[in-house]
Amino acid sequence: MSSSRYVDTVPAPDPELVKEKRVIVLSYSRSGTLGLCNAMQFLGYKPYNMHQVVQNGYSHIKMFSEALQIKRTGQGKPYSRPDFDKWMWNYDVLTIVPCYLTEEIVQAYPDAKFILTVREPENWAKSVWNTIGLLAARAHSFPANFYKYFDLADLQFSRLVDLIFQTITRGYGRTEAGYQAAMKEYEEYNARVKDLVPADRLLIAKLEEGLGWEQICPFLEVDIPEVPYPRMNDTKQFQAQVSKICARGRRNALSLMGALSALAIGVWSVRR
Repeated sequence: MSSSRYVDTVPAPDPELVKEKRVIVLSYSRSGTLGLCNAMQFLGYKPYNMHQVVQNGYSHIKMFSEALQIKRTGQGKPYSRPDFDKWMWNYDVLTIVPCYLTEEIVQAYPDAKFILTVREPENWAKSVWNTIGLLAARAHSFPANFYKYFDLADLQFSRLVDLIFQTITRGYGRTEAGYQAAMKEYEEYNARVKDLVPADRLLIAKLEEGLGWEQICPFLEVDIPEVPYPRMNDTKQFQAQVSKICARGRRNALSLMGALSALAIGVWSVRR
C-alpha cells in the first residue's frame, strides 16, 4: 500500500482552531444540496460545499481527488479524521464531500447530526446529466481539453469532476448504461446511508414531499426563521459556477501562452 499522499504534505491546523463538525449532509449531489447549504449558512453555520472546494483552489481540489481516488482503487491509505481536519478544519457543516466518502466521514465524526435529502432517481439522474455530466464531457472536448493544461487548478478540477462522474455512473460514463447505473447507484447509496447512520441522528427528507425550515429546524433544535426557505435553481447556479471556472481557465491559458510566445520571440531575436 502506497504511503505517498498529498494530504501528508499539508500542515495540520492548530487543534484549537478546528471547528466541531455539527452537521453533515450525506445527500448525493443534485439533491437540493445548494438550497440546504444556503439555509445552513442563514442559520449561522459555516458550510463546506463544492463552491468552497473550487474557491480554496488547488490544495482542496487535490485532496478531494486524492481521497476519492484512494476510495475507488483501494490503493493508498484512506482518509481519516486528521486528514479531514487538515482539509476542512474551518467549517462546521460538510456537504457534497460526504456523499463520496461516506463511511470515512461518518467514522471520523460520529457525534454530528446527519441529513439525507432524496428525490426520485430518474429526476436526480436527469439533473446529473445536465450538470456534472456536461462538465465531465467538457473536460474531454476542445478547447477545454487544451486550456486546462495551462492552469493547474483547472486541470485538477477536470480530473476531479471526471472521478465524480465515473463514481456516479459506476465507470460507464455518459452512456445509456451509465444513466441506468447512476439511478441504481443513487438508490443503493441512499439505502446504505440508512443502514450506516443511527436513525436518531439522521434526518431523511424527500424533495418531492417538501424540504424547508419545518423539516430541518426541529431536527437541529433551532428556531424556525420568519423568512422563506432558500429555494435555489441548482442547475442554473451550477452552470453559472462552471462558466466562471471555464473563463478563468481560458484567461490563464491565454496569459501563459502569450508569455511563452513573447519569450520565444525574444530568444529568437537574440539568436538572429
